[in-house]
Amino acid sequence: MNKYLSRKNLIIFSIGIILLGTLILLPMSYRPIPITIEATTPLDKSTQNSVMINPQIQFNKSILASDISIASSPDENWTINQVDKQTISLSHKKYLYLNTKYVLTIKYLDQVVSIYTFSTAPGQTDPRFLQQVQDKMDAQYPLMGETPRFTQGYSLVYSAPLTLEITILDSKITPSDIILQAKAWVTQNGLAPDSHQYKIAQPATKK
Repeated sequence: MNKYLSRKNLIIFSIGIILLGTLILLPMSYRPIPITIEATTPLDKSTQNSVMINPQIQFNKSILASDISIASSPDENWTINQVDKQTISLSHKKYLYLNTKYVLTIKYLDQVVSIYTFSTAPGQTDPRFLQQVQDKMDAQYPLMGETPRFTQGYSLVYSAPLTLEITILDSKITPSDIILQAKAWVTQNGLAPDSHQYKIAQPATKK
């Protein structure tokens, strides 16, 4: 029995116990620093903010913008931009709504980090509504700034959304040739030729 309790065996046994304890306690001692928000612009729960504000969020440690996701109420199409190692900014193509409280849920690697809120200021005119009207006009009349168009052979103008009405000025040119020229002009302006309808205006009847 004494040979199993020799000094050498006791030392080996003690070292084994120490190593085993280290292996057990090491994972418990390594706890990554949880990610938190250190600062925001505008401030959390602030009011009277501009509808053009691009919020900035600073975290307590380095992050990648690609690891962050944002959901908000009301919903916005946020673009997440990397400002520095710890900071991101949120841009948006449309004006924010007037006099509205925004509630942003901020996630890091799909885990909720924080709920961040701010409110926009009221106003007499709604730039968001005006922007929506302009977007609709741009979609329905994308070449409005280039019309009416006059050439030696024809003139054209919008008569309805995505519809160009053509008046033939040279009787020697056939309607089909005029339409081909109009389509070529639409293409030169960066649009597909079939993005519009083309109608030949009927000549006015003489009384």
